Amino acid sequence: KIEKIEKIEKTESVAKTESAPKAEKTEKVEKVEPAKPEVKPEVKPEVKPTEIQTVPSWAKAEIDYVLENKIMEVASENDFAGNNKINRGEFMMAMLKASGITPSDYRGSFADVTSLDKFSGYLQSAFDQGVIAAADNFYPARELTRDEMCKIIVTSIEAMTKKEISKSAISHFTDYSNIQSWAIDFISQAVST
Repeated sequence: KIEKIEKIEKTESVAKTESAPKAEKTEKVEKVEPAKPEVKPEVKPEVKPTEIQTVPSWAKAEIDYVLENKIMEVASENDFAGNNKINRGEFMMAMLKASGITPSDYRGSFADVTSLDKFSGYLQSAFDQGVIAAADNFYPARELTRDEMCKIIVTSIEAMTKKEISKSAISHFTDYSNIQSWAIDFISQAVST
């Protein structure tokens, strides 16, 4: 009788275990954030002017220097665009790169320049170092005049060397009377360099 009871108890225990709901296995799943797309800056191809058909032979060495030192970029893969006009923002950036002046964080020094403009950090450095003066606007997209070019060249060199450039006589230029008065000293200094 005892054996029979033990057998019944064992059978009931097995039946209960088999009919009992089984515990589900739970796996710990880590929450994975979707990968953010990597934003890569636009990289212009490194091209030597000797590979560009539009570069005149007399300018190859200088343009090679400018491109190799990343002072300026090619317009497209096979074109330096040496006959294109340059604007004030582009020239300022190139001149400061050539002078070894590094860009600063742009702090909104000019109403017509934003931190998204590729030259904004260079304009900030130029402003901070006295290469350009305070003004409401810089007019970066405006075409550069030769008067303005001379001022930028002279002030950039003086900022880099911490020395004033001497002046040369320019009154013999046939267009001397057309030079704006504010530019006379800068042009005479640029001629002497």
